[in-house]
Amino acid sequence: MTCEVIDALTSRAARFSPTASTDRGGPDDRHPHRPVTDTQRGLRTVLRLDAVASGTLGIAAGAGAGVLDTLLGLPGGLLLGVGVFLVVYAVGLVVLVARPLIPRPATWVVVLGNSAWVLASLGLAVGAWEQLTVLGAVVVLAQAAAVAVFADLQYARR
Repeated sequence: MTCEVIDALTSRAARFSPTASTDRGGPDDRHPHRPVTDTQRGLRTVLRLDAVASGTLGIAAGAGAGVLDTLLGLPGGLLLGVGVFLVVYAVGLVVLVARPLIPRPATWVVVLGNSAWVLASLGLAVGAWEQLTVLGAVVVLAQAAAVAVFADLQYARR
């Protein structure tokens, strides 16, 4: 019986130790005895997905700018700049997700940034409508819709 009590206390103490991973129910920095919520886990998942999507699109836009400019009807310089920005943004998201606790202000920056991206994409679609190919319009609007979904999911889990 004594071994069972000690084992139960040890496993509970390990779960709440400062070295426990916050993704597995460990504490957060502000409340060492409170496990990280499902909301934090959900936010981490959405941020990781955003990082993968942004990084993938960034690499494709940057590496393929010379070919995509004709296919999409967008200037190669714009595609290259967007590609570099998206890769840097994806790295920033990976760094943010690696933190033990994702600060609420950082989440707001991501949500507002994604919202601004959606508005800028819609502005691009309207402003460059004559230059865009059908594929270009589909790509610009589809990625804007995907980013809007990310912003909504991140907002819901902030």
